[in-house]
Amino acid sequence: MSDTTTGPLPTHIGWAMLAVQPLYILVEVALSFTTSSPYSLLDNTISDLGATTCTDITYAYGPVAVCSPLHAVMNGAFVVSGIALIVGALLSRRSWPERRSSTVALWLIAVGGVSSVATGLVPLDVDLELHVLVSAPSFIALQLAMFAAARAFTGFGWISTSAWIIGAVTVASSVAFFTLSGSEDFGGLLERLALWPVFLWMGWVGTVGTRSRGLHAVSDRPR
Repeated sequence: MSDTTTGPLPTHIGWAMLAVQPLYILVEVALSFTTSSPYSLLDNTISDLGATTCTDITYAYGPVAVCSPLHAVMNGAFVVSGIALIVGALLSRRSWPERRSSTVALWLIAVGGVSSVATGLVPLDVDLELHVLVSAPSFIALQLAMFAAARAFTGFGWISTSAWIIGAVTVASSVAFFTLSGSEDFGGLLERLALWPVFLWMGWVGTVGTRSRGLHAVSDRPR
């Protein structure tokens, strides 16, 4: 890993943008208690919190009532989190290990960020099909990014090991989420298991990065 050529501040900003990702989880959980319609973290999708009107969303298993008075906050959280992912990936790059897998991981994180921004800009009650289309990449890119990051941080102990574990858990959860999309039970749980561990991992690694001017490479050999 090498020091950034633009000085330490951009690198610190990049790591900080990754470090704040767990705040998105706090916003989501808080908003789940503000809905005017029944809402369950286990069964309801995250996007139900971003519905801009009080209406019924027609899912494969039937209509679901949604009413989220603070929908603007949820959609704003999607956008802000996505922008932070993009900026974090771009600015922290020079302090990741000098391995091709680092580049792959950061590109995938940026793709996940773009998907998150688009998710916030196209609420599900505005255009359900487009919403599903733009949000789907988050359930592919961010999970695969964990495997690339695990390889990039080979030799970094728990940073690499935890990325492998989280990659396996989130990929399995994503597959189950889409496979069982026709069921009204546990969709919210599977969706959160596909995303939340990634944000928590980024929060941890981002914090480590901000405290150490970036993580120090154990090898400059491309992998």
